[in-house]
Amino acid sequence: MYLMVEVRKILDHAYQKNDFTLIRFYAEWFLHTEKSRNLQHIEPVIRSVYEGIKTQIKNFPLSSPEKLPVISFMEMEDLLDEMRQLFQNENLPSNIFEINNGKSLCVMRLES
Repeated sequence: MYLMVEVRKILDHAYQKNDFTLIRFYAEWFLHTEKSRNLQHIEPVIRSVYEGIKTQIKNFPLSSPEKLPVISFMEMEDLLDEMRQLFQNENLPSNIFEINNGKSLCVMRLES
């Protein structure tokens, strides 16, 4: 959680509001108990996940070998990509976001 607070400070001071939208989404989600504020970051992500789930339900049974977008969302793959990009932009070590055996170091730490 502390990481998201610090990342949010970087974003608020050095980037435009429409940059790193997934990081902003997760920061809002992690840091605020009330989800009715700052919906400009939360609503598009939730809408996209919702629409993806609806599409998959309509196309059941699943026949595509591709990973479902909702699974990628739950595994935070796109978030890790944005975090890696932000850290590289800021000349910060980004190796904690690298994937190892299907999991990032961040996700492995959360699981332990």
